[in-house]
Amino acid sequence: MQSTHSIYRPSSRSSSHEETKMSSWYDIKIQGFEVFSNSSQCFSEWYFRKSDRITMEGSEANVGTRQYLYVTDAATARRRLALQGCDRRLLESEYERAILDIEKEFEYATEYYPDDVAALREAITGMTLDDWLFKLKVIVNEELDRSARRDNYQHADAVINYLTSVGKWSSDNRYAPFPCITPDCYTLAVLEVTPDDAEVIMDCTDCVEAGSITAFDTYIEYLQPHTYFYEIFKTSIHDIENIVHTVEVNHTLAKLLFSGVITALETYLSDTMRKLIFNNQAVIRRYVEFEGSFQKKIKISEIYLTLEKLEKDVSALLDKTSFHNIEETSRLYKSVLIVDFPREETLELRKAVEIRHDIVHRNGKTFKGEYRNITEQNVIALISSVVSFLEKIDDQIQNNLLFYENDNESDWSPNPRFQLVMM
Repeated sequence: MQSTHSIYRPSSRSSSHEETKMSSWYDIKIQGFEVFSNSSQCFSEWYFRKSDRITMEGSEANVGTRQYLYVTDAATARRRLALQGCDRRLLESEYERAILDIEKEFEYATEYYPDDVAALREAITGMTLDDWLFKLKVIVNEELDRSARRDNYQHADAVINYLTSVGKWSSDNRYAPFPCITPDCYTLAVLEVTPDDAEVIMDCTDCVEAGSITAFDTYIEYLQPHTYFYEIFKTSIHDIENIVHTVEVNHTLAKLLFSGVITALETYLSDTMRKLIFNNQAVIRRYVEFEGSFQKKIKISEIYLTLEKLEKDVSALLDKTSFHNIEETSRLYKSVLIVDFPREETLELRKAVEIRHDIVHRNGKTFKGEYRNITEQNVIALISSVVSFLEKIDDQIQNNLLFYENDNESDWSPNPRFQLVMM
């Protein structure tokens, strides 16, 4: 009766990973002892917080590589589990159920391993949960789970041998050979036998490098000098500068380049706002609270329908927003993203946007019919102003990236897939 989910079968995971190159895996270890591993398809942050993420250089054997980890300590992990109801009382409740399951397991295994079953029954007679935890502590401290992966490994202690055996004992009703039911309680059991300062690490390196999870995208961007959309903006500006410095710029070309600079600015402001709104619940909430179109009463019976189409409604409103309207966009950024537009550059850009409006809609003439003489020097000056303007905005966006994720310990809703999906 081969289990498909016990963490004591890492060798099957490894071979599967080698055979299926499209798969990527993550695991959770406490004091170096693996308590969970799964495919990126079932990825969950579990009880880690976004602020637990770190990156670090790979080992000496993997120079030039990076690791992408969630890291906390055992005391914090225990507290987080307890906040969600996974405490000693739940562990004891699962223990009582698991002991009954072990007896059924023995009944099945008697046909194949009668001597081993007899020895085990004798060994566990009279054992309490604390006795089982003591055996688990020996395994964790001596890293016997790793030794058990060797073929024909046998431990002198029958119970430890049972807990570390590979492929011999298994149950479809329990997460691990240890007498509990769920991954959370098994993790709690390991935490019970480890010191408060023991490291609890979820290694997501494989998943991040494969591009199969997005959990580190914002964190990685946060570590960069500028945001992704600022780099796109700079590429557009460099293209315009190359034209200015390599081509004789006449009046017509100058108008096009001048408009192009404002377009690059508008694209940054629009794309940044959309990304942050749709990637973060806290930001979309701030937008809904700010946007006047949402200031209307609805019937309680319409709440769910309203929520179902909320993102669609937000997207439609953003499509109608004129991000080249610097004054309107300034209020939007201040209220939704908590970003201040630099006053001096804002006044300059309002004038530049008016000029661009005349270029696009009246071929460079003002309302009074006066012709705007746009030169190469005007384009260069505008580039300088826009770059200075967006550098100050992007610095604020960059500094706020992790804040936008709304990582609030009191608002956890751990992904239930960790409880339900066992590979």
